[in-house]
Amino acid sequence: MLKGVLSFMDKPKKSLGQHFLTDKNIVRKIVNVADIQAEDFVWEVGPGKGILTEELLQTGCDLTAFEIDEKLYPILEDKFSNKLNLIKKDILKADWEDFFPNEKIKIVANLPYQITSPFLFKVVSFAEKFSQIVIMIQKEVAQRINAKIGIKDYGILTLKMQFYFDVSYEFTVKPHLFYPKPKVDSAVIKLIPTKDKPKIDDEKFFW
Repeated sequence: MLKGVLSFMDKPKKSLGQHFLTDKNIVRKIVNVADIQAEDFVWEVGPGKGILTEELLQTGCDLTAFEIDEKLYPILEDKFSNKLNLIKKDILKADWEDFFPNEKIKIVANLPYQITSPFLFKVVSFAEKFSQIVIMIQKEVAQRINAKIGIKDYGILTLKMQFYFDVSYEFTVKPHLFYPKPKVDSAVIKLIPTKDKPKIDDEKFFW
């Protein structure tokens, strides 16, 4: 009976743009790219049913996951018990300063496509708080973020992200590796805060 209830509760919500990753090989590749160590403080955004969460926890890291879908709370709590610091909030509306530890954070996430841009712009506001960000997003957006000057994909998103971060395009992920299948390819990118960022007197005015 409980299994049936949980199965009903964990159905992806179209309104939240949920596409659950189903391939553990891709999960392992993501965690390897992020180079998670036991001493790391890690944020996961949208853990879903926990396939990436489980792999992250196996590293021994201190993991905090932000989840907006209340139907997934009992599933995550049942599966991970007290191993996971589950924040039952919208990552875009949460006050991040309430959750920052003293150490820098790594973000590892399979982001819903629809929150990619607002999430990235919020990340920019706290760039100095992060040591590394590894996210899976829509391939088209990943290509824009990683674009070179003179390429048609180069735009304000490219300029802003590359001003604050060194960007690397890691690998492409095909639709059949998700449930439900998205209509487009996804991609994993890595963002590392820029050490030698050009100095600007008023960054808010600049942007």
